[in-house]
Amino acid sequence: MRGLFRAHFSLDDTGWLDALFSRTASYFEGNHPSYQACDTKYHDFQHTCEVTTALVRLIDGSLREPEPWPLQASEFRIAVSAALLHDLGYLKERGDKKGTGAKFTATHVSRGAQMAGPFLKETGMADADIETVQRIIQWTAVNIDFASLPYRSLVERFLGGALGTSDLLGQMAAPSYPRRLYALYDEFLEAAHHSGVKPMFETPADLFRGSRGFYIHYAMPVLENAYRGIFNAFASHFPDGQNHYILRAEDNLEEIGRLAGEIALAQR
Repeated sequence: MRGLFRAHFSLDDTGWLDALFSRTASYFEGNHPSYQACDTKYHDFQHTCEVTTALVRLIDGSLREPEPWPLQASEFRIAVSAALLHDLGYLKERGDKKGTGAKFTATHVSRGAQMAGPFLKETGMADADIETVQRIIQWTAVNIDFASLPYRSLVERFLGGALGTSDLLGQMAAPSYPRRLYALYDEFLEAAHHSGVKPMFETPADLFRGSRGFYIHYAMPVLENAYRGIFNAFASHFPDGQNHYILRAEDNLEEIGRLAGEIALAQR
């Protein structure tokens, strides 16, 4: 991350990046007086790092395109802060012994945005920038009216779409994604039970079988429309000019399909 930041903002110090990363890791490890260590099976610090890495690569690609967004170093910092903190809402408060943080699935985005405020205040970030981070985090929500999300500038809207893109593709393109679907299923199941609603997926097999449909009917339309095709800039990041996040996501869907077949055979 430091290398990509310096490639575009060579005169700016990267100490903030090391400090922010370490501070976020400490939160997830439970080193905060108000919150426990992360106990969700899928949305953990590994996922956070995958999303943040994807975001930095996407911004790098965007800045290498023929008509790049006029981003400043401060806006890069805002985007990375939002990526690292976007899932703080899964952390349970001290003394909360009921279930895991997965019970916050339905509210984790707004909850995380709120929690990011005091976190960033302690780092010395300006109030206006903190509010921008909090608005950007809202772009990672699922099944919402994206047109209703507030933004103060076109650059801020771009950053929101970039974070949402990185959250979707950082997850679906991760090498461990197919095997970690079992953990994601457990989170969905607990969230449904906590909310008193019928689970979206009755069995892990249902989640495996539904993954391609999610990609085709939800993820891609959101990536192309709500996020305005920002994902295409990944190609400008990679030396061979290919969009490896899309390629890896599609490879993962093939693997998930094979796993779904194995589950079906095991259930016979």
